[in-house]
Amino acid sequence: MSKTIITIIIIIIVAGLGYWVYQSTSEPETSEEFCIKTETGERLSLTEAKQIALASECGERLKDTYICNEDTGTWWIDLDIEKEGCNPACVINVVTKEAVINWRCMGVLTCAKEGEQFSQVYEDYPEHCCEGLKEWHSGFDTSISIADECYETGLPAGFPVGTCINCGNEICEDIENPCNCPEDCAGKNKSHFSSIEEFCQSEDCNQTFSEACEDIIEDFPICKLC
Repeated sequence: MSKTIITIIIIIIVAGLGYWVYQSTSEPETSEEFCIKTETGERLSLTEAKQIALASECGERLKDTYICNEDTGTWWIDLDIEKEGCNPACVINVVTKEAVINWRCMGVLTCAKEGEQFSQVYEDYPEHCCEGLKEWHSGFDTSISIADECYETGLPAGFPVGTCINCGNEICEDIENPCNCPEDCAGKNKSHFSSIEEFCQSEDCNQTFSEACEDIIEDFPICKLC
């Protein structure tokens, strides 16, 4: 066997060993999921949420099914707990980093309380809010407020779950704004954008609406602002 062939074999073996070492020591790529609260932009990863849940009353009873409610800024992780008429979930708050059990008992809870969800489609939720609360169809609401004026965006949305808000108590809560509760939030600097100029200079306007206004929602009032 010639020296050239031996050299080539040695190079191949060394290259193969180097690739094996790289593969065995490199960390695998991971894609982390985050729940981001729409109003404030605060976020919490699913991994962190599970750690918080395990250390709370929820304990080691977490299922693999979960959802993020961006309006309330909460992770909802289903729990493996048997209770007649109930479908319990561990609710982890993105902002406070606290976790509590929401039993979601049908027949016991006939209405959704403030901050809770309702739906006429999914049986896991009460069909309506409790008396005195406003039914905000947050899953379909893509409107934005600019200087206390509400503008429909026409952007696609279709999650048939709403949120109950205490609109009319003269307090603009965290999830309320001039669109879903103008009587409580107008004049309190709770708009998504404080002025038309701020909106026109935003990424939302330059990226999302510039294209949509040309192709889909050109007749909407929001398209005539900038």
